[in-house]
Amino acid sequence: MSVINQCLKKSNHHFMKNIVALLFLFTAILGKTQGNSEPTTTDKKHKLFNVTRSGLYGTFGWTFSDYAGINKILSDSGYQKFHTNQFSKGFGFTARGDRGIFNIDYHMLTQCNVGANDFCSHIDFVSYGLSFGYDLSKKKNMDFYPFIGVNRNRTDILLSYVSWPTMSVNTFLNTVSNIARMTRVNYNLNLGAGFDYFIPLGKEISSEIQVGMHAGYYLQITESTWFIHVDELPLTNAPKTNPGGAYLKAVIGICF
Repeated sequence: MSVINQCLKKSNHHFMKNIVALLFLFTAILGKTQGNSEPTTTDKKHKLFNVTRSGLYGTFGWTFSDYAGINKILSDSGYQKFHTNQFSKGFGFTARGDRGIFNIDYHMLTQCNVGANDFCSHIDFVSYGLSFGYDLSKKKNMDFYPFIGVNRNRTDILLSYVSWPTMSVNTFLNTVSNIARMTRVNYNLNLGAGFDYFIPLGKEISSEIQVGMHAGYYLQITESTWFIHVDELPLTNAPKTNPGGAYLKAVIGICF
């Protein structure tokens, strides 16, 4: 299973790089928000988006993907198909005003399916972007809002034989050739609705626990070009593929 492990390590490497980048952004926004947490009455009148709470949250749930085209190719060639419903996870930053809700989120999923021929069909999908919603509830501790956003996606599909004996790195790099990989970067609209509830931690503590549910659909703006390996040689006649698809995920976090 060494090839799978290498794939997962590479996926985790990209994941950690994105985490670090987004955390820097979160820190900058939080610092600015906290510095302006108690604006004067005059300031409020002139602010389009007066931040009343902000925080960090994690997400987990199910994604319902569109793999019809790629699954037909895999099935016709004797490879394992991708499951169209799969577990996904992510995290995000939220800043909220009296009615406006601004979210920055990161969303990812991974599959690795091994068939009887010991070939693995592996996919990594990561998506990050920002969205803006409008609260319809008008309640202090509850937000219900439709939202729209724009996300950048990266999809990696890998086919590889996985039944390898233990070998040296030199042997692996110089003898193993039956690995196929294609990658794509594309963009989509993130359309959906969110329900969030805020639980105070105490009368003298300003922080709150955020719990909620988000549901939506990744509507592809661009199908984009698939490339061999890492953006090297373009591939033609690629079928429509939408790993983001529809999703339903739980949210838990902390707001300040």
